[in-house]
Amino acid sequence: MIVTEVEIVPCAVPRREPIKTVFGTLAAHDHVVVAVRLDSGECGYGEASPLPWNGGETVASVTAILGQHFGPLALGHDVRRPAQLQDALDRTTFTANPSARAALELALLDARGRALRVPSRHLLGGFADSVRATAILGSGSPSVVAEEAATYQATVGVTSFKIKVGLGLRADVELVRTVREAVGPRAVIYADANQAYTAQEALAFLQSLGDARLDWFEEPCPVAAASARRTLVASSPVPVLADETCGDVDTAVTSVLGGLSTMLSVKPARTGVSRSLQLAEFCRSTGTPAIIGSTGETALGVYGSAAVAASSGWTAARPAELLMHRDLAVDLAPRPVVADGVLHLPDSNGLGPDVDRAALDAVTTAAPTVLQH
Repeated sequence: MIVTEVEIVPCAVPRREPIKTVFGTLAAHDHVVVAVRLDSGECGYGEASPLPWNGGETVASVTAILGQHFGPLALGHDVRRPAQLQDALDRTTFTANPSARAALELALLDARGRALRVPSRHLLGGFADSVRATAILGSGSPSVVAEEAATYQATVGVTSFKIKVGLGLRADVELVRTVREAVGPRAVIYADANQAYTAQEALAFLQSLGDARLDWFEEPCPVAAASARRTLVASSPVPVLADETCGDVDTAVTSVLGGLSTMLSVKPARTGVSRSLQLAEFCRSTGTPAIIGSTGETALGVYGSAAVAASSGWTAARPAELLMHRDLAVDLAPRPVVADGVLHLPDSNGLGPDVDRAALDAVTTAAPTVLQH
């Protein structure tokens, strides 16, 4: 079960419809797929979905780090001994490349499960075989976004929704109210401002919602204005969820203990397997609510995130952001089954079904890098 080859494939996966955020309009997702092949014949896949505005990584940086540093470390690695490679990666000076590390760790986890003939989630704890799913709603008029939410609810039973806000206070309030009216009072709704509000605007937004309440509020205002953010967190009627301001374990711990957030978004595509599990355990031990978040993964990446979400009772307790791949025009693997608002993990070995190499080849943007032992 020794790694004999690492393949690094940059690609761009188009969306069905562009989505608008405070960072701009996103029409396609730039990803890097990693394949690791073992001397025992198995191949595992992982995916990096770097966001330049969320951590500073790009496809070019991820490809370079994997090809020149992380990939060579994996060659000759025994996938049955993951702590050895984690220690080697910890000792490198390239700690500011979490997406690259995440893709490699997820590929190795997939390969390990396939080689050991077990679903990879069982290697992480295996608490659950299914996870409630959150739909991240697209951009548009309140009626259009509400219709999307209602469609998710009617077709696959989704009862948890994330709404992108921060483009205008009045419009945002109307948007949340319209979606709440469409999906009902029992549905989970949370808003993500990507730090676009000031602390005062964020509080005014919460106070203006009335019965169209939020269940939590993601990144409402900048952490750079730390005092104002702490004041908001202390006075907020709902938990404040940290995401892009907590790209690693240290900043996440500092955010919670320093009063900058009361809830964490753990993203396996950003913090990998080992560090995501560390974050989840920190949240459990401190009583901090946690969700498994999304960086726009394809179905390939969703299987990895779902495995982490299903690993413990703490991460499985709240809906996870596992449906964004449904907004893509094409996908890199068969999509997971979603019914009654729940994503069901497959019983196959590894993280999930085999990657569709023809689909991957069709969206590849540069020649793959292949490293061999």
